[in-house]
Amino acid sequence: MEKLRTRIRLTAPLRTGLAAIVAGLIVGLVAATPAAAASTADPDQASVVAERTLITPASGDEVGTLAACRVSAFGYAGWAKCNTIKLTCDFNADGTYDEAWVIADDRTIWHTWAGAGRWHEMPNNGRADNTYDCYTSNGNRVIEVWVNNSGRWWSWRDGGTWRGWYRA
Repeated sequence: MEKLRTRIRLTAPLRTGLAAIVAGLIVGLVAATPAAAASTADPDQASVVAERTLITPASGDEVGTLAACRVSAFGYAGWAKCNTIKLTCDFNADGTYDEAWVIADDRTIWHTWAGAGRWHEMPNNGRADNTYDCYTSNGNRVIEVWVNNSGRWWSWRDGGTWRGWYRA
């Protein structure tokens, strides 16, 4: 007896619709994480407006075997690990995003901002599997990332310098 095989071909509109559904689910899950509540639990921490955007492959944008997808922020284009979150933060709470972070397909952490000229690798050799949260604490910018099998790690900017990575 011959086996019947069905091949489902995802058209561009269907792919876009599915990507929007997945993005909505992920953003909903990220918004419901304890990190959002933890950001306001400490009186020294100020809540920051953050935009979380799922990075998904567009037709022809996925490259290589590591699944890197096109990403842009503040007019600078680059590559990030597909199906991760681009985290853009408004540290000044003035309605303008100040800085954006992504995770590259090699797990390095990259960020950019208006006037940066390009994407920059975060200092101190951090590695992560996704972005997690951003906020200010004692007047310093803080970024948190997620490391599989290890949890949240954070770094802060003090006096214009990003400090080391610490387990949250």
